[in-house]
Amino acid sequence: MKKEKGVAFGKKLLSLFLAMAMVITMFQLPGTATAYAAETAVKLYFELPNGTDASDWCVHVWSKATVTEGDTDHAFRPSTWGDGSGFPTLLADEKQAGWGYVVISGSIEGLQFVDKKGKEFKCWNAEIAKKGYKEAYFSTSNKKWYTTADKATEIKAAEVRNIFILAGVSGLAGSNWKQNDINNALKQDAKDSNKFSITYKNVAAGTYEYKILQDPENCGWEKPWGHGTGSGGNRSVTVKAPADVTFTIDLTDTTDAKNVDVKQSFVRTIVAENGNITAGKETALQTAAKYYDGKNAQAKDVTVSYKLKGEPEGVTLENNKITVSESAGRTEVTVIAVYDGFEQEMTIPVVAKQYKVTINMYSPDLEMKQGVSDIYIFENGGLRNTVVNMDKTVTDEKNGVTWVQGTTTLPFSSLGIIARDQAGTWDGGKDGNQYYVIDENTSEITLWYVYGKTPVTEKPNITKEDPRYLYLEYENPDKLETTPQFYSWTTGFAAKCVDFEADGEGKWKILVPVKSSCTKVDFVVVLDASGSDWIKDGGDHSIAFPKGQNVVCASIKKGEEPKLSAPYNKGYETKPKDGQIQFYYRDDNALIAGTLADQKVAVEINGQEYPMVYNAQNLRFEYTYNTLKDGRTYYRYKVGDDYVLDKFNTNQEEKDGTTYSYVEYYKLNASVKAEVMNASFNYNENNVVKFTVDQAETDEQKLEVAAASIDVSSLGGSSALSMVPDLQAVTISVTEDTALGTKTLPIVVTDQYGNEYTTSVDVDVVARTKSSDKDFDWDESVIYFMVTDRFFDGNESNNAANGEQTYGKDNAGLYHGGDFAGITQKLDYLEDLGINTIWITPIVENIPGVTVTGEGSSDVPYNAAFHGYWASDFTKLNQALGTKEEFKTLIDKAHSRGIRIMVDIVVNHAGYDADFGDMIRSGEDIVSGSDQKDSLSNLPDFRTEDPAVSAQLVKWQTQWVKDYGIDYFRVDTVKHVENDTWAELKNALTEVDPNFKMIGEYAGGGYASNGNTLGTGEMDSDLDFDFNDQATSFVNGNISSVENFMTARNVTLNNTYLTGQFLGSHDEDGFKQKLLDAGVTEERATEMAMIAATLQITAKGQPVIYYGEEVGQTGLNNYPYQTNRYDFDWSLVNDDNKTYQHYKKLLAIRKAYIDVFARGTRTAVTSSDEDGYDVVARAYEGTKLYVGLNIKDADQIISVPVSEAAGSTMKDLYSGKTYTVSTDGKVEITIPKAADGGTVILKKETSSNGGSSSTGTTETVKNDTTTVTNPDGSKTETTVIKDLPADTKASLNVTTDANGNKTSEASVETKGTEKKSGVSTSVSADVVKAITDKAKTTDVTIKQEVKKADGSTAYTVEVSAGDVKAGENLKLLKKDAKTGELVLVNKKDYTVSADGSVDLTIKNSGEYVLLSQKDANKETSRIKKTAKATKPSVTVKKKKTTKFPWSKKLNMANVDKITYTSSKKSVATVNKNGKITAKKKGIAKVKAVVTLKDGTKKTVTMKVKVK
Repeated sequence: MKKEKGVAFGKKLLSLFLAMAMVITMFQLPGTATAYAAETAVKLYFELPNGTDASDWCVHVWSKATVTEGDTDHAFRPSTWGDGSGFPTLLADEKQAGWGYVVISGSIEGLQFVDKKGKEFKCWNAEIAKKGYKEAYFSTSNKKWYTTADKATEIKAAEVRNIFILAGVSGLAGSNWKQNDINNALKQDAKDSNKFSITYKNVAAGTYEYKILQDPENCGWEKPWGHGTGSGGNRSVTVKAPADVTFTIDLTDTTDAKNVDVKQSFVRTIVAENGNITAGKETALQTAAKYYDGKNAQAKDVTVSYKLKGEPEGVTLENNKITVSESAGRTEVTVIAVYDGFEQEMTIPVVAKQYKVTINMYSPDLEMKQGVSDIYIFENGGLRNTVVNMDKTVTDEKNGVTWVQGTTTLPFSSLGIIARDQAGTWDGGKDGNQYYVIDENTSEITLWYVYGKTPVTEKPNITKEDPRYLYLEYENPDKLETTPQFYSWTTGFAAKCVDFEADGEGKWKILVPVKSSCTKVDFVVVLDASGSDWIKDGGDHSIAFPKGQNVVCASIKKGEEPKLSAPYNKGYETKPKDGQIQFYYRDDNALIAGTLADQKVAVEINGQEYPMVYNAQNLRFEYTYNTLKDGRTYYRYKVGDDYVLDKFNTNQEEKDGTTYSYVEYYKLNASVKAEVMNASFNYNENNVVKFTVDQAETDEQKLEVAAASIDVSSLGGSSALSMVPDLQAVTISVTEDTALGTKTLPIVVTDQYGNEYTTSVDVDVVARTKSSDKDFDWDESVIYFMVTDRFFDGNESNNAANGEQTYGKDNAGLYHGGDFAGITQKLDYLEDLGINTIWITPIVENIPGVTVTGEGSSDVPYNAAFHGYWASDFTKLNQALGTKEEFKTLIDKAHSRGIRIMVDIVVNHAGYDADFGDMIRSGEDIVSGSDQKDSLSNLPDFRTEDPAVSAQLVKWQTQWVKDYGIDYFRVDTVKHVENDTWAELKNALTEVDPNFKMIGEYAGGGYASNGNTLGTGEMDSDLDFDFNDQATSFVNGNISSVENFMTARNVTLNNTYLTGQFLGSHDEDGFKQKLLDAGVTEERATEMAMIAATLQITAKGQPVIYYGEEVGQTGLNNYPYQTNRYDFDWSLVNDDNKTYQHYKKLLAIRKAYIDVFARGTRTAVTSSDEDGYDVVARAYEGTKLYVGLNIKDADQIISVPVSEAAGSTMKDLYSGKTYTVSTDGKVEITIPKAADGGTVILKKETSSNGGSSSTGTTETVKNDTTTVTNPDGSKTETTVIKDLPADTKASLNVTTDANGNKTSEASVETKGTEKKSGVSTSVSADVVKAITDKAKTTDVTIKQEVKKADGSTAYTVEVSAGDVKAGENLKLLKKDAKTGELVLVNKKDYTVSADGSVDLTIKNSGEYVLLSQKDANKETSRIKKTAKATKPSVTVKKKKTTKFPWSKKLNMANVDKITYTSSKKSVATVNKNGKITAKKKGIAKVKAVVTLKDGTKKTVTMKVKVK
């Protein structure tokens, strides 16, 4: 959904905008040059680039200037600028060919000539206006201005002058960030012309941001004097006490930083907080004041008196009490404060009414000391605001806490209240918005404000809470160049990167504070935060942090998801099966302090004390009580000498004057029955399983279902899929590779006492038969997402259906006319593009819109709900999108083409001011910071935790499916609705249509972190937010790390657990736009976006294409303009559009090989971060494709190792080129440069009879044998080997050259056995015999590919059949991925068994080779020779160091260890890494003993001379 900012609705203002308005200091503005006002017009000529005419270039001028002569008939807006009005184009000059012109009147501050694609010449020269030129000519070839078309006389830009202006906040500069305020000009020093300075008088204490600009009249913001550390390079100065502040710069400073010398001179002054004066009422002025003597920063508390300045009419002042009559109409009055003969003028605002507000604030997570935090109060529905300093503390003995207190006087009664964790800034964290309306008959009020709750007038009861922490351990065996960092945005505290602490080799740890409102910690592990795109370990991760838990312990390993490293804290659990109660105790404070294990803990049960034993793994004390009987068991803990109750158990009772916790247990007489909705289903359908509970009437206690689960592991799912107790039902699914047949699904239901009840259901998994060639599976979806209103206007009659004020094609905030009829008319385009699913924005009736306030409101004064996310009625269609008949026609026409319709739905919230009664959250139902119980952008939030509310929302959504046959839902804001509601919706939709699917927007989620919404009977897929980041990282050169991510993602995804990979959306900056913003050129950004599209479309999962991406459109998520919600530019749909043709080609290939892309394995083949290419293999059921990507701007010739036999012809599906596999098993391909698509997709070319195709002749031979005549005249005979062991496939390739010489190679594929030690396989004697029998020789090279259970390749192993002899000892070596050379693996001998098989277990992936002892010795000898120094001696200066100079030929992959020693440590020492340190003059010998991985040793000696 769109989280709008800065909009007004009714009397409300989005307070987030107001809050941010307080902290925005200065955003760097576009560089502009302020012109001298020109009352007369100026005619500006533009030299037309080759191939363009005048109407190809529009003119954009800003500030107080307008185009008075231009071509408005051909006006346009550049496609990259998003929505908005067009700009007039140039007029052709008939007399001067090659030039276009416009006439501009007014004061020009900036000027651009821009073409339709956004190419621009930003070129205004202020000298044109300054010197009064009537016309000027701009040359596009050298970007200079001339007085005439012959370019004889240049109009030179003004030299940058030494004029300096300080622009900053009004508290310092008077004006607020005004670049040309001459009152803020620095003056040149009379004695030193290089120095410029300015002094501000009597500046109040505070911190102020500013910039010093050089010649802003000509240079705008483009030439600041150096850069500060603040936002946008702002500088800041902190004034400790009222002072005159002088800023000085020195032109002799040539450093990049360019220092500003700031001097402060304290002034004598009086400071009194008088607030406002209420008109018509007597106001007592504050006689208590601060007096500063000007000598230091210390203030003296004094008593002052007041007198009026002059004799203002309608104002009286007596005894320090002032009255301003209402009839005087004054907005301010000036008084003079007097102390000890010193006088100070003070100007005080006059208001109609004001309220004195004392506010007390408490937060269990903040330090309750004065000055730590503050409170921002804004006028709810207005623009006034103030900050309340919490400068007092209040001791609350009753609650045992301390409050912080502040007092203010306000001229408004409708309050918006936000506590800020860190005084003076929004960066330290904040509470959500709280509201309070003061009774207008009251003039003074005291509020009690508990962080996260609505302020009240009566002091509430508070239970003091312990601090909360996440303890996280991180394990990464890689040698990291920087310390990894933890970054979270959901702890409640400020989001920032925090370093892990080292905890041993490759291990790290961190203790993270967590606020009391936090229920889940979302985070990333940052490996390198130096760039704009962080390098992270995986994507977003998540750890649940349940209410009541103070410390959660978790761990995460590289490339994996976090897991609990210790159970959540609790006091006990019953185990009815064993007749036991298990008691637990953990003191979280002691755990954090590191003293938990030192405690002495016992549990007293029914008066008997039992010692508890500390379990170091579970981080708690435990005791098993072997008596579980009906009734109550009383207990308490003894910790040291103190007795404590179970804080996790609310059951407490006093017995004999002592309070105990108690366990209540009853054995109930009940049974469970279950049923499945459909007796059979296939992998593309869902099903619903329900259970009911029957309980004996004789039971006094009513059974409550505490938990329930179903074992769907036989369907490829979880062994304990949770069933929501209140629903007593769950949606199930089956993976595509599950064997057909009847499956029994066990169900376990647990009651409130821990008793378990079991049952099961049977369901038949049946084959899926597609209805036609247009039918497709859910995991084969290619989704096209459009903002319906911006796609195509098919029926202009509905454009203003929601009111005339809501429609305006030239205004970014209004409806633009796109509708259901428009989509229907463009179905041919979408079908031709290659998509099969259309995702449209919400279809229900919305509020008309909201008034925009703040930045951009002058351009976009009104924001209509064109996007559809502000619902007002869930039972009606949005009439601006069309009629019921038009919607039904769209669905029917799409279905006839094999295209399905996905509708966006919103369950979390309604539109602003929409009336849904008590369904909307309010008051104490709002939990600040909660994902589910806090509002988004102040939108009315549904109380979905209320069963009645969720049931109504589910009913509304399912009715649309019943009425119209909608195929799928895209579900908005999944993170912000509790999982139970999604389960309820999924159950209901499955009952309507078993084929119905949902893809969820779990913001920030991906395949590994999705809030437990996938594989749980809720979402069928989630949008993949991780992919967007990974694609950006990929095109920027981080190829290997992204490929690791893609491989792990590929293994995880299946048809029941999917993610939809997207590059851009309506809620984010476009993928291409982000590249442009990073400084990438338009052309290069287009190339990089095409590469990202290849990565997206060839990946497993569901490609989600955002409308316009396929033709090169992009935009910003810049409210209120929202240029990422552009009108689709149909003029870009043409054969010359490289991006468009790229998408069409890729989508056609995906469609042709949908099984491979939707379900196939992904194996990295070869890649290089440095050279910018990546090749992966995608394979499924015998079909293998090699996808190559090139991010560079030049073609790359890559040698790719393939599994296809030598002589095989490989066809590039992208370009149509063919390649031949060489005898070394490689194919040399050319991956085109990024500008040409940067894509290769190779497939072995086969003839109609199944053999390999080539430019030679193919002859079909009986018995599954194919003969290919290769281009070089040789022939390759390929035979499929039959009658092999289970899970094994093999083929034999025999190549005969022109001389009759034969080369035999066999390819074997088999399934390995996965163990902790690796994946085991056997080179089977039966397979070897079958191959050699068919080849009629043992001179056959066998290459065996070993597969994991998930279908991915574990490794390959190569062996000569002649070496596989009973009793023969073989050695294992590995092919180096970079060099292709063999490297050593271990010392082990692999002995061929008596039956002729050889077994091996290998942990790491790669290509391995088994060699005979003789051949292995040759390799060892070769490798051993590389272990040598590059020179026999080195000379080192005293106290200097050098490294032992190993030969570059030595591949360290062969080395197990190297031991270094020095013959004379007094002369030179050497450490374990071979670093030699020269100590004193002399000669020493450094000896290095190299131990290779096969156990072979070699000693290398080098002489070290120290001088």
